[in-house]
Amino acid sequence: MAYNGEGHKFFCINCGKESIPIFRKAGKEKEKFMEEYKEYMADHPNAGIVQMDTVYNDVSNGPFVQTFKFVRFPFFFALFHQTKTSADMVAGVNTLESILGHDLFNEHVEVLLTDRGGEFSAADNLEYRPDGTRRTRVFYCD
Repeated sequence: MAYNGEGHKFFCINCGKESIPIFRKAGKEKEKFMEEYKEYMADHPNAGIVQMDTVYNDVSNGPFVQTFKFVRFPFFFALFHQTKTSADMVAGVNTLESILGHDLFNEHVEVLLTDRGGEFSAADNLEYRPDGTRRTRVFYCD
């Protein structure tokens, strides 16, 4: 998924089709759609956006590479995983945060954009640190 720089349109990196990010609030709160996302971005126009995805040759056997593309500047980070579970993806976000440090992570990973793959289903654990503090906001594409 890529931001086209005009308004709030996003395009799937894989197929090039326009996508609508969906904000998944943590816990039992309902998913929020494009209108809430636009409101968030209007209130936070300088939010650091990172696109997160998983790359693989064989969907069931791996290996798997979790990717992080920083939209604001040309930086791409990837982590190797033997399995493609939601726990692996949370561990990847934890690793990214430990490398960047708390302050840089807060500044540059305010928003995580990803697809609706099952490996990204642990939105609560992606959005919140183990101590319960918020670290990012997760938006999913349709």
